[in-house]
Amino acid sequence: MLKITTKIFIQNLLFLAYLTIIIFIFFSYFNLIISSILITSAYLILIRLLVPSKFKIFVYIIFLAVFAASIPLNMLIISIIFLFIMLSSLILLTLNTVPGVIALIKYDVFPNDLNEFLDEHDGIIIAHYNWWLRFPIYGAGIEKLVNELNGKRAFKIYHCLNASSVRDVVQNPNTKNLWIFAHGAIDGIGLNDGILYYQNLYTAPRKGFIAQLHCNHCTNDLKCGLSLVDKISDYGCVPEGRRPVYSSRSDTECCISHYKMLLRKGKIT
Repeated sequence: MLKITTKIFIQNLLFLAYLTIIIFIFFSYFNLIISSILITSAYLILIRLLVPSKFKIFVYIIFLAVFAASIPLNMLIISIIFLFIMLSSLILLTLNTVPGVIALIKYDVFPNDLNEFLDEHDGIIIAHYNWWLRFPIYGAGIEKLVNELNGKRAFKIYHCLNASSVRDVVQNPNTKNLWIFAHGAIDGIGLNDGILYYQNLYTAPRKGFIAQLHCNHCTNDLKCGLSLVDKISDYGCVPEGRRPVYSSRSDTECCISHYKMLLRKGKIT
């Protein structure tokens, strides 16, 4: 039997109100429909980037607000709002991603003399999809990491498109520390061939430090999975919850600071 909670009731009530407004606007203000769709899409892009953990409820609120506001507004005001939101989103993405992309290009095959099967090093995993191969939006802040490691620690960047490539890096006993940039949750990451759950990596050699630089929310409200840090690492950094774009660089900086502190104290090597 379906349990109707207050949250479900409110969400469905808002959704019905939203549908009612759409029908009303469709028959009464057809000339504003296109502009309403554009401004709504802009709002959704911005909200998805800034506050992903609250995305669902913002969807309902924003749909209602935008369509209601579109009725009295003229096309000029709507266009100005649309351009402002899109430009703000573009600036936000540029500031957070371009430095990371430049760093990936610069250090893609660095260092040339490292043998990952013989030399101990830090493994930087970029776990992404085919069409994100050179533009990992979730990798904001990676330039700070490579700049910190360069000249001080041996490291290698691994571009991983599938589960087997990630498994090879984690199973390698010479990757003493791991930095994982990906789309994911606390117990797994997304790849080109599906989701790789960390429980499939629990037999890997223990690591000194693991940074899970991806979303670390629970995918199951009843039982939260375990992070890779919980099972195969002595120390780690797991930023809690979903990670909006604007906090990715600061989260990376926080993990780097924790990592440096452990090195200073001799907790990891």
